[in-house]
Amino acid sequence: MRAPLCAKAIAVARPMPVGAPVIKTTGVFKAMLKQGIAVIPAPVELRERILAALDQEDRADSRARVLKFRKPAIWLAAMSMAAALALLVVNVWSHRPDDPSFEAAIAAYEQSERSFAPTVGAGSNEALAISLINQFGVPMVWDFSSLGLSTVGGRFERGPDGKVMAYTMYKGGRGSVLCVIKREDTFHPLSGGRVVRGIHLYQYKGYALAATNKYAVFCVMVTRLPLDDLAHAFASANVESVRSPS
Repeated sequence: MRAPLCAKAIAVARPMPVGAPVIKTTGVFKAMLKQGIAVIPAPVELRERILAALDQEDRADSRARVLKFRKPAIWLAAMSMAAALALLVVNVWSHRPDDPSFEAAIAAYEQSERSFAPTVGAGSNEALAISLINQFGVPMVWDFSSLGLSTVGGRFERGPDGKVMAYTMYKGGRGSVLCVIKREDTFHPLSGGRVVRGIHLYQYKGYALAATNKYAVFCVMVTRLPLDDLAHAFASANVESVRSPS
């Protein structure tokens, strides 16, 4: 029984050609140990070959494990990068540059919420329309009764550029709308809004804004009411009280 086992042991210890299939020899060595075969120290050259072969196999296994665990990490990194890019696009889209007319209208609206004392057309659309016709030639008056708002009145002031500006207020139980009116020959609406009956609507810094230009008279409307409610009001038949001058 010793001769065949020795032959098998020699075959195991013999260097194998590169690329040769690996033969599991654990059972052979166990049998040798059970039969009390003495372990003969291998020559130095043979030990070095065996260690080199084992090192090569370990490196191959290590590369395989790295690739195995790296693939999910690569996919995770790609997904994170895509999410970050999408967030960047959304931020760039949603944070448009400040519009001076909108900023001024919002500041006036916030002031009107604290205090607004009309000097013309108090409580009357007709009286307010006459005052606006006398100043601008256009009755820039609106009917917001569908929102539960009624006319408070208006007041005239001069802006930083010296032009006359009108502020008209509509108020009710749900909130208020302030209209800022001035003469402006050109009108360049911001992109990204929607248009209802020639009126441009925007969601801007938490406010609903509307802008329109009739006969070189520019009007910006500001409210805290939902933008959809404002759009519905403009879509109704009677909201626009602006008429061409006679």
